[in-house]
Amino acid sequence: MTIVLGEADLAAIALPDDVIRDVVEAGLVAQATGRAIAEPTSVFNPTPGRDDLIAVIRGALPDQHLALVKTVGGFPDNADKGLPSNPGQLTLIETETGQVSGLVSAARITTERTAMVSAIGAQRLARPGAKVLACIGTRGVALQSIHYIARAMQLSEIRLHGRNSAVADGTAIDLARLYDIPVKACSNWESCLDGADIMIDGTALAGNTPLFPLDVIKQGALVIAYGAYSAMPSNLMSRIDRLVVDRWVEDGRGALGPHMQSGEVVAAQVDALIGDVVQSSASARDTDTDTVFFNHRGVAACDICLANAYLSAAQHRRLGTTVSF
Repeated sequence: MTIVLGEADLAAIALPDDVIRDVVEAGLVAQATGRAIAEPTSVFNPTPGRDDLIAVIRGALPDQHLALVKTVGGFPDNADKGLPSNPGQLTLIETETGQVSGLVSAARITTERTAMVSAIGAQRLARPGAKVLACIGTRGVALQSIHYIARAMQLSEIRLHGRNSAVADGTAIDLARLYDIPVKACSNWESCLDGADIMIDGTALAGNTPLFPLDVIKQGALVIAYGAYSAMPSNLMSRIDRLVVDRWVEDGRGALGPHMQSGEVVAAQVDALIGDVVQSSASARDTDTDTVFFNHRGVAACDICLANAYLSAAQHRRLGTTVSF
């Protein structure tokens, strides 16, 4: 029997932050220790002339007898339509029999997993006493990242910048009320990022566009970047002391894609996997003045762990729809 969970089911379950953090960290550790299978992601544009993409992600956790196939979209214009920009579905498969144990809507899973990896990075990689969070992006994963970080760390200020200034202004007001700290909507990248302790590039770019101003990165800062395309200039590594990733993927995509293609960034420059930092087998930084760049591309093991946690909660609460194929 297969349990089907839609977005409404996932919202009704609403796993708490600590549960999401625990299962996502378990996936990161499995990836870092070689206990996870991560197949190459296939990405294609379904409509030539548009900036949309569909990705097919495959992976497995042999120890847990679970495998995953996830299709997830990148549709930047969906936000203006009131739709998630990352629609899709996740299939969870029992590897002992090949039976499908769950069909799960992918938007919430993808948002929560990606945002929590950013939050784990902020907690594990930022210098002690980091207080100022700056985020480029005001919706979706970027906004969820802010929520997770604000609930887990003692921040003194949050700064935002987004393409839609009205959305940024409204988001800043809502966040200030929620967390009772100053939140500022900034008019450009420079004023948002300048001197911040933690910087998140949460843009949903349609292509590689070097928009990130490197001269605003202060010594000891943490820069976090995710997504399909890069906003980083070609001389990024001239400002970075330590490079941390969730996994090394040399496919020319993501925040470091252009830098891999040019030879500016190679595998030997990776100082640690975030999963190793989580389990304390690698250090986040040598000194408080190290400037750290954390790039996460997505780990299928995290999707498996999070989806399985939702399925377990659904069974306990008798939510979702059970079908037989």
